[in-house]
Amino acid sequence: MDSSLFERLLHVLLKTPVFKLDNKDEQLEQFENEYCFDENLQPMFTKTILLNIISDVEKNVIYEIADDINVYISIFNFENEIYLVGPYVREEYSQQDIDNLLIEHHLPSAYSLSLKLYRNSLSLIYHNQLYNIINSCIYENINYDDKNYSSIYRRYDSERAFEHLIRMGDVENVIAMQQIMLDNAQNSGFLKSNTSYINPAVSFAILRTLARKAAESSGLSVVTIDEITQRYAQLADSAVTISRQEEYSKKMILELTKAVREHQLKYSNYSLPVVRTLEYIISHLSDELKIINLAKQVDMSVSNFCKLFKNETGLTVNEYITTQRCKKAAEFLSQTNFPVQEIGSYVGYDDNNYFVKVFKKVYNTTPTQYRKNQRKK
Repeated sequence: MDSSLFERLLHVLLKTPVFKLDNKDEQLEQFENEYCFDENLQPMFTKTILLNIISDVEKNVIYEIADDINVYISIFNFENEIYLVGPYVREEYSQQDIDNLLIEHHLPSAYSLSLKLYRNSLSLIYHNQLYNIINSCIYENINYDDKNYSSIYRRYDSERAFEHLIRMGDVENVIAMQQIMLDNAQNSGFLKSNTSYINPAVSFAILRTLARKAAESSGLSVVTIDEITQRYAQLADSAVTISRQEEYSKKMILELTKAVREHQLKYSNYSLPVVRTLEYIISHLSDELKIINLAKQVDMSVSNFCKLFKNETGLTVNEYITTQRCKKAAEFLSQTNFPVQEIGSYVGYDDNNYFVKVFKKVYNTTPTQYRKNQRKK
């Protein structure tokens, strides 16, 4: 079988990177640079470790490797060629899981959004789904004719069109394209023979992953995306019929696309420099955020930048930073048992006394009292 054809087929079916390791040093260095988020959290994803792993790969065995943040890769030997599949995830992380992980590893909250975006950019692939697809491609003598391939690529093209409509907030057409995409998937000869792939629960998970990626690329907040997709995931899990599950999937896509449109309309009132600044501040809350550096990032003088920011947001830059830090701290205070000092440090205040002072100014109460009040509700 043509190894390049095999590599492309796996990539299309699994929607995750697939490497046929011809030039191991160069390709594994590329893999580490592109997909290793942090070598301390993902030592197994570094070139040095991967070279050691693939040197011992046996035939007819699919090796699966996981890191500390539950991101996976698979490695196997097919016809004396080594293939690396991934990275991918098996389940979505909750924000609480990510925050707990960062605190345990003594990493700043600035990592939170970038880590979330990293994980959510990866394909969601169930264990059985991965093994069944790889084994089907290797062992089940799939008919690799032009007709079979054309149906697979039609499905691939319709998925890209579907993601584009979500990114554009096209509420009017997204559901019709979702149906076209599902029809193309059902008409694929390969998918008909792969029962795990057309399982309703797996199909819903794949759809949710596609929608998440599209919504995130539009700039929609991951918090909003989580709220919508996880709510419908719970509803779908409790659905007793396939038709009800399909109903929830359509409602999820429609609500998500509407949220994208509303987000675009909301930020349409902000200039590009302000939008970029808002997004940067949210993703780097624990960093030392100096106005001069924020202004440089958008190629503006400090005076013009501060004037533009205040005119468009109604707050000074420092007021906005303080508000967002205290808002994040308030979430931790109400949802976790982490010490107040750790929470303050996590959101950017190493001096606990100063953190208490700032928090009290924003919420008119101390962090400790705020936590007590929230627990009473």
